[in-house]
Amino acid sequence: MGLDISLIRIKKEKTTDTEWLAVEDSPELQANYADFSVDKEFNYEGEKPYTTPVYYYEEIGYQRKGVKKSFYDRYEPDVFIQTKIELDELSNHILDEYLETFTKDFMKKFKEGDNLILIEY
Repeated sequence: MGLDISLIRIKKEKTTDTEWLAVEDSPELQANYADFSVDKEFNYEGEKPYTTPVYYYEEIGYQRKGVKKSFYDRYEPDVFIQTKIELDELSNHILDEYLETFTKDFMKKFKEGDNLILIEY
């Protein structure tokens, strides 16, 4: 799996079959998004169906490359950035040639308390 940095907005309703986060895997979202939890049914072939709470989200911005080595020293996989201060720090780890796009797709669209950044790799 490669790098994925996404600007997302948590939604109360289903968005797509792939844009969701398991509540149990995202405890840092509990304080701000507890009311957004929705039960999702899983029905995999050969397994008993089950239901688990998830957060659905919509993707607003996306970047898959363009980070400095310092990014990997600073950020663990599968973390969230929820504040403007944290986003400003993240921008320090973006390569210069990607900074204009990062500013347009993340910095200008980010609204603290309304959306967040999901970092996966």
